[in-house]
Amino acid sequence: MAKNSFNLIIVGGGPAGATAALFAHRLGLNALLVDKAKFPWDKICGDALSGLALGIMRQLDLLDEIDTLPGMATNSVTFGSPNGTSFNVVIGSKENGGKH
Repeated sequence: MAKNSFNLIIVGGGPAGATAALFAHRLGLNALLVDKAKFPWDKICGDALSGLALGIMRQLDLLDEIDTLPGMATNSVTFGSPNGTSFNVVIGSKENGGKH
């Protein structure tokens, strides 16, 4: 393959683009990941992981690395509405059906 030849070009280096690049690399593809921003950047939606994202992180063998990141441990989540009403959920509490 020529020096500037790629099997895949990924535009956008956010969570989806970065994940696609990792999968492509593990499949042996020559992938190019491009983004208009300079890395690293703070991306608020990249600060939380959904249950689906955890499954993908497990496939990429990245869960152990994630556990070592500062601020990874979360004890509660507060949901708020525009009128100021809020609701706090304690993660793992018996009241929320979690194991304590």
